Amino acid sequence: MTDLDARSVGAPANLANFGGVLYFSVLNATGQAELWFSNGTSAGTKPFAEAGLLKRTLQVSLVDDE
Repeated sequence: MTDLDARSVGAPANLANFGGVLYFSVLNATGQAELWFSNGTSAGTKPFAEAGLLKRTLQVSLVDDE
C-alpha cells in the first residue's frame, strides 16, 4: 500500500478483497467517500476516479451474507 493522497482524511474503511485486489473507501476532505483499489503496491493503489474507471457517479452498497 501507499500513503493516501492529501485530499483524503481518516483511515480506509469497508475493505473487500475481490480477485486479489483490495477495494476500500476513504473520506475525502469534503466528507464524501471515495472508492479506491490496491494490488498491494504503491503504484497499484489509486482512487477509481483517477484511474479512469469511473465515468459517472457510482453508488456502492456492501451486503453482508452472514
